[in-house]
Amino acid sequence: ARAERTLREAVCAAYGELLQREPTAAAVREVASQFGGLAFDADLATEAAAQARRAEVERLAGRVRSGGRVQLMCTCAPLQCHGGELARWIVERAGVGRGACGEQQVD
Repeated sequence: ARAERTLREAVCAAYGELLQREPTAAAVREVASQFGGLAFDADLATEAAAQARRAEVERLAGRVRSGGRVQLMCTCAPLQCHGGELARWIVERAGVGRGACGEQQVD
């Protein structure tokens, strides 16, 4: 259980780091290496995937910024999840402040 929790924490932290990086194919490999050599799908480490990922999270941030709602759901709940990192990033990019994530506030 401890090893699973440690891996989950590393994956979530790595995803948060990836969201902060410039959207490049190299970023996925760099972040995976930085967090202990995490495995990743090679299809995610392409320029096209990096640009699509950034465009989609920017679209979600724009939706929140304009007063819309976004509901992120994952089978990880209630355990720590990369969705929490995504929610924090969306709120930060949208500039709407803490607690804008509805029922489950993001610290």
